[in-house]
Amino acid sequence: MSLPKETLEFFEGDELRAKVFINKYALRDGENLLEFTPEQMWGRIAKHLAPFCALSESEIYNLLKDFKFVPGGRILFGIGNFYVRSTPFNCFFIPIHDDSIEGIYRCAAEMARTYSFGGGVGTDISPLRPINSPVNNSARFSTGAVSFMELFSVTTSIIGQAGRRGALMITIEDTHPDVLEFIKVKDDPRREKVRYANISVKVSDALISHYLKGRKWTLEFKSDKVHVRKVVKADEVMDELTVRAHSCAEPGVIFWDRVKEFSNTEGYETGRLMGTNPCSEQPLPAYGNCNLGSINLAYFVKDGSIDWASLEATVRAGVRFLDGVINYAAHYDAYPLPQMKEIGLFERRVGLGIMGLADMLLLLGIRYEDGVDLATQVMRKIALWAYSESVLLAKELGSCPAISQVDTNTLNFVKKVIAKEDRKLGEEILQGRNLRNMTLLTIAPTGSIAILAGVSSGIEPIFAPAYLRRTEGVGKGEHWVWHPTVVHYLKSEGVKVTDRTDPRDLKFPSHFVFAHQIDPMKRVAMQGGLQKYVDAAISSTVNLPEHTTVETVRDILLEAWEAGCKGITVYREGSREGVLVTPEHAQKQKELKRKPRPYILQGRTFKMQCEAGSLYITVNTDEENNPFEVFIHLGKAGTTVNTLTEALGRVLSLALQYSVPPIELISQLEGIKAGESKHTQGDGEVTTSIPDAIALALEKVVGVERSHLNQLRQQIIENGEKVKGYDICPVCGGVVMMVGSCQVCLSCASATCS
Repeated sequence: MSLPKETLEFFEGDELRAKVFINKYALRDGENLLEFTPEQMWGRIAKHLAPFCALSESEIYNLLKDFKFVPGGRILFGIGNFYVRSTPFNCFFIPIHDDSIEGIYRCAAEMARTYSFGGGVGTDISPLRPINSPVNNSARFSTGAVSFMELFSVTTSIIGQAGRRGALMITIEDTHPDVLEFIKVKDDPRREKVRYANISVKVSDALISHYLKGRKWTLEFKSDKVHVRKVVKADEVMDELTVRAHSCAEPGVIFWDRVKEFSNTEGYETGRLMGTNPCSEQPLPAYGNCNLGSINLAYFVKDGSIDWASLEATVRAGVRFLDGVINYAAHYDAYPLPQMKEIGLFERRVGLGIMGLADMLLLLGIRYEDGVDLATQVMRKIALWAYSESVLLAKELGSCPAISQVDTNTLNFVKKVIAKEDRKLGEEILQGRNLRNMTLLTIAPTGSIAILAGVSSGIEPIFAPAYLRRTEGVGKGEHWVWHPTVVHYLKSEGVKVTDRTDPRDLKFPSHFVFAHQIDPMKRVAMQGGLQKYVDAAISSTVNLPEHTTVETVRDILLEAWEAGCKGITVYREGSREGVLVTPEHAQKQKELKRKPRPYILQGRTFKMQCEAGSLYITVNTDEENNPFEVFIHLGKAGTTVNTLTEALGRVLSLALQYSVPPIELISQLEGIKAGESKHTQGDGEVTTSIPDAIALALEKVVGVERSHLNQLRQQIIENGEKVKGYDICPVCGGVVMMVGSCQVCLSCASATCS
């Protein structure tokens, strides 16, 4: 549908912001649009929430006005929307109660019910027995915990939600025997496995310690009927995590001991944390929920400084607003499952967070990486104001039931942070048991609502001045998007942005920095600084340029642990189809074209022996002596094998003409075996199949010595040389490992010490 005129006018012609509002949050009666501007949405929410909230209708409207406080998307969509049955909570955690078919499918059924209300889901598959464990049915052996991830993923994909797609997080403990299979599950070539879920590993301090000390790591699953135990190197788990994060941006990492160390709810059984919501900013107990709202920090920059008084008033009102959402949901029975309502009223969790941090710093003239101290100061104030307001609410309306039953010594965040920063406030909570909400602070990714508000999401840097955004939930397609704060700056400088404006042609002040310009370690430092004052967690992704090495990704994960983060995710551009694409990468994708064949090419023809007879392999090269095309012919024409070799030659030629590195093709073909077949070629090299012989021919043309390559590989296997890290080979783009003190490419065999 075309966008209403008044909607476009409200958003000053920004089509993406207008689409997000119309398609995701505006009230509808079936196909009939009932709201055309956010002002109408704010009025709806204020009217229907006020009877359940310790704020008046006008106070709620003023809180929401101008996007200074933006509730979670389910609140924007659901409060006062009686045309559909929905929940105002963004997400929930659903446990797998027991290691059985019934337990697995109960979880899937409860997921489906939750999705039908518009909520996202987190679950943890650690309770499920590992692969090849005995089972008491006709299968005899279990397909393993990882095999059921696809069931949960498909369940997520098929349950429709108005204006959004279902969201799922699947986690596993780092001691589960299937953890390595879990880590690898989404790194399939076509990226089709477990497509509708985020995945993360719950990494313990012990695993990090064992990894740093080069120790072995025990994987164990123990129940009444099953006991599986095996020992691997801690390196194997952490290195696989690093490699997959680099290659496909998952799994994410959740530092689970850190999560529990600063939790207020580990002291009672129903509050014990089991996993997280889909974006991992909210660790949750069984059936716990996310009740989210974010403060737009950019709004509070006035005349080059922060309006602290206005910010404090907004924080306090935000706590009251989110507390009122709990009452609203209980009154209208807007919880998908009764267990969710029970724990929701028992704990009264809220998740007050921030967005627009990068815009705030930009407006203050501060480079993102230089703003860690200020950002930490802001979050410290927000935490103290939020807890103070929850204490006041408790005195007005009563504390949540959970705090009356818990040993206050287990209120970890209150003891370790709040009480140390404000002794009197700490005493009000610990001694007076005055607290309305067991959890108060969460920094969500705020993807769609940040677009709606026209600011950067969560704590992320501004991704780029303009970027290509691929979207599904707001109408499939691609949108070139200019960041609103950048547009406002350019307008103030007399620069008019059009569809043809190329951001690379523009000059910005030195404090204008974007995601790929920021040192990733400084990016981690920002998250670590803020995490000190967040009782739940922070959802954050470190965006990295395409050329980032595996070793850098490893360093980011370790630095995040050192910095006190509760989790971290990385996205290396190009590692999978991205939602956000920089102009440089978009241009590179457009430039992926097949090279035209010159009129004349020269090459070499190799006669080799194989299991089917004499094999002739011709490799022609271009003017730079790079392989360009491959012809493969068996001595006897017309056979089925000959047609297959001809087809293989055509496919290899096509790959070379689309600039696939020859060494990558060699790595795929080399070593393939045809039974016990072995053939010694004219120069003494031994091949084991037709593909292996083709690899040898390509090696001859490229200049790789097979014996040298095999020798280096064998050195690692036999001598147990410690692999210290990974890098990218400057010669062929392959993987470089540290073998002893020598950097060696395992693809082309180039080495720093040869």
